[in-house]
Amino acid sequence: MRSPCIREPENKNAGIAKGIYPIVKNMAIAFEFKPGERINEVDLAHRYHAERLPNLSG
Repeated sequence: MRSPCIREPENKNAGIAKGIYPIVKNMAIAFEFKPGERINEVDLAHRYHAERLPNLSG
């Protein structure tokens, strides 16, 4: 059980990440990425208006 005094950091991009995951998964299933190809995180982040790393600063 978690202590009521200890809070996990809020991540304002958590909703965005949950929305992007199924999109990227479907892209992989549809072979929009070539097998063995590196996925360009920067391009995906710009395309879906997300940050590459979670913003834990609040």
